[in-house]
Amino acid sequence: MKVLGLTLALLVLLGLRLDLHHGLGPRGTDGQYYYAQARSLVVDGDLDLRRELGELTPRPENVNTSTDRPWDEPTATGRVPCKYPVGAPLLQVPFLAVGQLLALGLDAAGVEVRTDGYSAPCYLAWRVGVWAFATLLLWAAAGFARRVTGLGPEAGMACAAAAVLCGPLLYFCTGDPYSAHVHSAALVAAALLLAVDPAALPRRLRGTAPLWIGLCCGLAVCTRATNGLWLGAAGLLLLLGGAPD
Repeated sequence: MKVLGLTLALLVLLGLRLDLHHGLGPRGTDGQYYYAQARSLVVDGDLDLRRELGELTPRPENVNTSTDRPWDEPTATGRVPCKYPVGAPLLQVPFLAVGQLLALGLDAAGVEVRTDGYSAPCYLAWRVGVWAFATLLLWAAAGFARRVTGLGPEAGMACAAAAVLCGPLLYFCTGDPYSAHVHSAALVAAALLLAVDPAALPRRLRGTAPLWIGLCCGLAVCTRATNGLWLGAAGLLLLLGGAPD
């Protein structure tokens, strides 16, 4: 698995290098909304984003906290609407929770650090989560490539690494880790791999492969609604062409 290790090391180094230039916090509109949802769940225990987007987010000029404009109708409870799906924030909640606990521990130890969920420990923990899903993406994509083409382990991983490093996913692993693209691709790849090769699961879980496929598909659709179309199309192709031998 040398290719996997080298690819992940490159992603981490590139990400940290870009952080020195851009800073750790979310910058663009998409990232701020995704992060705000996870932060609100972890720190406030709700999905009321008014505080996150109005007071705490690093670049409030890139987000909207008003419901006065006709294209920003308030929710049924009068809250700020959010067009960004909650799938990726839910997947990042465990990592962000660890970062928040670390921030609280440092604060209790007398280290000056923010404890509102917008701190370096939380940002770094978020990145660990993204890199974890990048690992899942590489593993699943490599397994799928091997299964449908007959490639060997290293060649399959090289194909998966090339797909990540030569496309926009490289940017979303390193330059903008606050979007949902890496989680989306990882879940779709995992669902496709298990559909053609349930043996990719540990032996004791292989009998429950349909459940894992359903879980991956459900989370993928919660992450990006258009994944429903891609998964449906891929499933239809597999049914028409038959599963690889």
